[in-house]
Amino acid sequence: MSFISPLVDQRTGSVLVRVALPEDSGLRSGQFVRARIVTEELTGRLVVPRDSVVKADDEEVIYVVEGDKALQTPVKTGVHDGNMIEVEGEGVEEGTAIVTVGAYGLPKETKVKIANQ
Repeated sequence: MSFISPLVDQRTGSVLVRVALPEDSGLRSGQFVRARIVTEELTGRLVVPRDSVVKADDEEVIYVVEGDKALQTPVKTGVHDGNMIEVEGEGVEEGTAIVTVGAYGLPKETKVKIANQ
């Protein structure tokens, strides 16, 4: 990178960056593009949609689907990126079915029917 502006657009959270690119990049000089700069890559982390994590009794929870019931499960949240957030909790692992829509306000144990898989 040849320049990163110290000013952050408060409305969008974006900054102006100038970069030197190879001539065959397909971009023109002065062209504006939307890009993400990855500063760190975390592996071996479990992420879920942010809307699936809700507050209940002053703790963050997700609803784990077991059979025909959604069970409130406390989680510890971590890094978030866009619409995804890192979670860890007992009984929460890759492949665990969770409620991703309409979790807010559910009782601790709720009968559910899976609409899409």
